[in-house]
Amino acid sequence: METKNFSFHTAKESFKDGIEVNRAKMFLYDINEAESIRALLEENGIFIDTDAFLAEYQKRYDFENMMREICDRHEDALDRLSEKGELFDDDCVFLYLNKLVRETLDVRFVPDPDFLSTEGFEGLENAEEEEKTAYYHKLLKAMNLLQKYHGSNLHQMFEPCMFDPEDAMIMATIDGAMDADLEMEEAYEIADELLEFADSYELFGPEEFYAFAIELLAKFSYEDALALMEKSREIFPEHAVRFFAAIILEIGYSIDRREPRLMGLIDIALRHEALTAEDEDYQGLIRQVKEYLSGTDNLLN
Repeated sequence: METKNFSFHTAKESFKDGIEVNRAKMFLYDINEAESIRALLEENGIFIDTDAFLAEYQKRYDFENMMREICDRHEDALDRLSEKGELFDDDCVFLYLNKLVRETLDVRFVPDPDFLSTEGFEGLENAEEEEKTAYYHKLLKAMNLLQKYHGSNLHQMFEPCMFDPEDAMIMATIDGAMDADLEMEEAYEIADELLEFADSYELFGPEEFYAFAIELLAKFSYEDALALMEKSREIFPEHAVRFFAAIILEIGYSIDRREPRLMGLIDIALRHEALTAEDEDYQGLIRQVKEYLSGTDNLLN
């Protein structure tokens, strides 16, 4: 288990500071096999049924509390390790279980706030463009599963991770789906996931996810987008202009979309009362689409 000039048994006091200690610990947990670390745990009186842990984890997806439960059962052994002052210290249960889960599951897509707030969204930022659609879809499914295991208050469940789920989800929507080259089946599946997300959580601004879903459907079917828009207006009547814009801005500049009802929809949207400055901005964009269509020969014929 030796590596370089230090091992798990090296005294922490031989390092310059806590930062170097943590780097050395991370290095050792990274290069050593999980079985070797497990053997070291057992030498120190810490016994973990890894198969049972992994099975239970996939029923609860609550790493933080499950890890703490195991630490509580081995409190005396962990105290003794802490007193030794070696790199293999009272963080061993956390670091071992973290390694075990990461090597067994794709933690980018597990419905656990601890992993989604780090690997999940960091992975999206680093994903290749051609991978982002599939990545986003898996990520959104994991987010939707959170309610099954952790309840509906996203802010509460992510607060310990110092993570804002609203910003992350909007970023994921824009980067991972809205601008992607989607097949119809993918677009409809993602639209369904967006609606499930908006309907399931206590999240500020669920109407935005309805608008995103409308835009996705509008890429493929005016009828389906229109039906969802009408449903959205019933649920969030105060955001009607936003929903009109979701269809009009998606279809309006697409020359091959010769939809004769579009101009009528534009007139309805422009007659609608603008309740906010944002509504006025959307109506301004809709007017630009109307001007564009009015100057395009036979577009609506």
